[in-house]
Amino acid sequence: MSFASQSTQQIFPFPADVAFEKLLEAIPEVGMTIKQKDDTLRRVSVSAGISLFSWGENVSIVVNSDGENSCVVGIDSALKLGVNVTGAHRHQKNFDKIIYALSGKLKEWQRQQPLDLGPEKTDDEYLEEARRKAGLI
Repeated sequence: MSFASQSTQQIFPFPADVAFEKLLEAIPEVGMTIKQKDDTLRRVSVSAGISLFSWGENVSIVVNSDGENSCVVGIDSALKLGVNVTGAHRHQKNFDKIIYALSGKLKEWQRQQPLDLGPEKTDDEYLEEARRKAGLI
C-alpha cells in the first residue's frame, strides 16, 4: 500500500444521479474545492487544502450506478507532495469526511421526498378487495 495514494468505495441505497447532486453540495461543506466536474460521467476532481502535516491532496470521486436505486461512490486520493509520509493519515480522514457528509445530504433528501403509498385504488377496487378477503368472491 502506498502512503502517497489510497482508494475506497462506499455503496449508497440511492440513485446515482441524486448521489452525485448531493456530493456536489457536500464537498464545499467539508472544506474542499471542486477543481473539475463532469455531470455525464458523474465524476469530480477535488482539492483538499494544506494542513500542518500535508501539502494537501488531489481527490477524484466517481458515482457509478449499481441498479435503479443504488450506487457506488469511488474515491481516490493522492497527496500533492508524494513523499510526505506524515500526511498519509489524511486520506482516511478525508474519505470519512466525504462519505459522512454525503450520507447526511442523502438522508436529508430522503426525508423531503413524498411518501410513496403506491397507486391509488378506486372505490370499486377497494370493495372488490374487501369481498375477496371476506370470501364472497
